[in-house]
Amino acid sequence: MPYIKDFSTLRAQGSFDVNVPKWVGPLTIEYGYDSAGPMVKLYWRVAGTSHTFSANYYDIMEATQGDYESHISTVLQQFRKDYLSWANQGFYADWMREYHDEYGNLIEI
Repeated sequence: MPYIKDFSTLRAQGSFDVNVPKWVGPLTIEYGYDSAGPMVKLYWRVAGTSHTFSANYYDIMEATQGDYESHISTVLQQFRKDYLSWANQGFYADWMREYHDEYGNLIEI
């Protein structure tokens, strides 16, 4: 199900453009940070959508040496595969239709 984060609560907000294969782009990515105790989380979304992706900031730094664009591109490429699977199933669940409503005009079929 889509996860929605209130971006007004995030610190160090920003945005950047990224080109992701098989997506209509470039996509503008909006992001910000929040912490819960010692954990710092990166929250991000595609501009114009409300679904929020999140990841542990330190895990991303370790895995990508700070290359957020690479991490986000990889996540969105996998998300597209999931989306196409849901399309093949006819978006039968409410949560699938929510994703379709948000991303249907952004993902190349």
